Amino acid sequence: MKKGFYIYLTGLIIGLSFMLVVQCAQKERAEEPGPEEFKKSKKVDAASKEAVSDEDIFDQFKPGKVVFNVPQTMELNEKQGIQLLLSLKETFPELKKKIEEEGEIRQQQIRVSQIMTASLKGSGFKIEAISPALQLINLDGTTEWRWEITATTPGIQKLYLSMDAIFTLDGKDLPYTVQTLSEEIKIVVTWQQQVTAFVAENWKWLWTTILVPFLGWLWERRKNKGDKK
Repeated sequence: MKKGFYIYLTGLIIGLSFMLVVQCAQKERAEEPGPEEFKKSKKVDAASKEAVSDEDIFDQFKPGKVVFNVPQTMELNEKQGIQLLLSLKETFPELKKKIEEEGEIRQQQIRVSQIMTASLKGSGFKIEAISPALQLINLDGTTEWRWEITATTPGIQKLYLSMDAIFTLDGKDLPYTVQTLSEEIKIVVTWQQQVTAFVAENWKWLWTTILVPFLGWLWERRKNKGDKK
């Protein structure tokens, strides 16, 4: 009797466990998205990635003008100031009058957002930013960026100016490059710099082949004069 009861109880437990496993599996399958739902979710993801269009970005921008100076030639190790001015209302002639640094003045029409960044790069220069790269634009006046560059490499060197507009999407500020310009500057090495560089690179050779024999000749000459006296 007891044996039959235990067999019955064991079978009941196994049956209930099996039913519980089947129900859990069905519930998980019901929660998984079907083929159509999966396609919809994929479309939503794709739509969110493609939500940014040029029109969405440009609607936040306004037309503006920038002017900046570019030195045509620099001596090696010479320092030069670079000044960039941006305005939404002033004309190019008005902005050019405000450029204080030397060099030819370039002008460009660009798209302007309320917040802009400007950066200056060039492998042949040491570049020090005088003003912040990220600035809030003065919509009624002039916004200014300044850098000090030092020529470090002779020859034709390139200077790259890049300006990014900051636009807002879903509450996030994102950069959008509105202008990248490249300018060539010729770095001239003076004859004094050439002589100094030659001596610095070849001082051992100069010492052994020229200076030592010359000093020896001077010594012999003075010695011979002393003997004659």
